Amino acid sequence: TEALPNIAATPPGHDAPPPAADTVALLMYTSGTTGTPKGVMLTQHNLVANALAVSIEHQLGPEDRVLAVLPLYHINAFVVTMLAPLAHGGSLALPARFSAGSFWAQAAQTQCSWINVVPTMISYLLEGSKPPPGQTARIRFCRSASAALPPEHHRAFEQMFGIGIIETMGLTETAAPAFSNPFAASERKLGSVGRASGGQARVVDSTLREVADGVTGELVISGPHVMLGYYKNEEATRDSFTPDGWLRTGDLGPRDAEGFVFVTGRTQELIIKGGGDNAPREVEQPPLRAPARPEARR
Repeated sequence: TEALPNIAATPPGHDAPPPAADTVALLMYTSGTTGTPKGVMLTQHNLVANALAVSIEHQLGPEDRVLAVLPLYHINAFVVTMLAPLAHGGSLALPARFSAGSFWAQAAQTQCSWINVVPTMISYLLEGSKPPPGQTARIRFCRSASAALPPEHHRAFEQMFGIGIIETMGLTETAAPAFSNPFAASERKLGSVGRASGGQARVVDSTLREVADGVTGELVISGPHVMLGYYKNEEATRDSFTPDGWLRTGDLGPRDAEGFVFVTGRTQELIIKGGGDNAPREVEQPPLRAPARPEARR
């Protein structure tokens, strides 16, 4: 098999030297929306940079502990719930699996101060009963990532549990977070994945020219968290970067004047109807706003 770049063999019985910053530290496969798995090469520097960025964004310290219910083979859990606590000297509690029925009891028992979940888990928790105040008293915030969180679920969660949600977004190619809402609740924007985190972001048109605020385009990212490339796939690596070195995410959306990004879909998922481009999320939102049937609330 072909060796990964920048990886040197260490003779048995010898202490390994500290890894170089540009050494490949993690090879994680992702298919995105293409259906074809690609090996994302993340360096030591990529992982350290975003672990520190998460700690800074969320104002984490040694006293903080996260309830780590996401599988560690996913980039979100690997960087956010495992590496970030190591970066700020905090800790993580690892239950055997996610269970909506025992989630709050586990958080209280392990004395967690924050939780890291995905929108599907939020929807499961909303279907359950409200826990006793003592089980949520220590939790400072909830972090949501990996998919767009419907604003209706966002509002319902905060109202039901009294815990603010910091919505974020990232990719395997950016070692998890690339966007994050601010830590201060008053500065967050509902429905937005936040501002660039750990690097820079632009919105470009089909010719890769930056568009004005409020105009929908493709999100491109630059920074120390951006991958080295795809393993044994030079063509995919080349296609994933602009000529000036920005990572093309394939995500569509506008950016407002304050730098907040609103994701509306993917470049491969556009629905063209009547000469107009429609993002899937724009089609999905109206049903979510409709009143739920009585049986759906149980």
